Amino acid sequence: MYVSSKISAVFGIFFDKEGKILIIENERGIDIPGGHVELGDTDEYSAMKREAWEEAGAEIKNLILLGNVNTHSGSYRGKCMAFFTGDLIKYTSKTMNETEFLVRYSQNKTLLRKFINKAYECRKSP
Repeated sequence: MYVSSKISAVFGIFFDKEGKILIIENERGIDIPGGHVELGDTDEYSAMKREAWEEAGAEIKNLILLGNVNTHSGSYRGKCMAFFTGDLIKYTSKTMNETEFLVRYSQNKTLLRKFINKAYECRKSP
């Protein structure tokens, strides 16, 4: 059983072969896969794989932690969120180009842009 004293939520920025971002649609509108770390998750990496599968039908390999953010407002206030990228093996959800995604994304665009850029850098690294 895993209960993190630090990471309480995980989010993933995953790209298809054309470089489009894996998206989901939820009560907030267009979003990236993610959610709370739950009892039963062995760590935040397993939580990210579980959330990607539950929300996007996505199988992810080679997860890379992009960074953590402590939140001070919104539904995740007082929590620490971890952002990941990795290899998108298969998925049943939609993908969208970055520009269209950021136009339709209703949360913190500046923060997400930062992690999208980090995820792109990881894709380019050998």
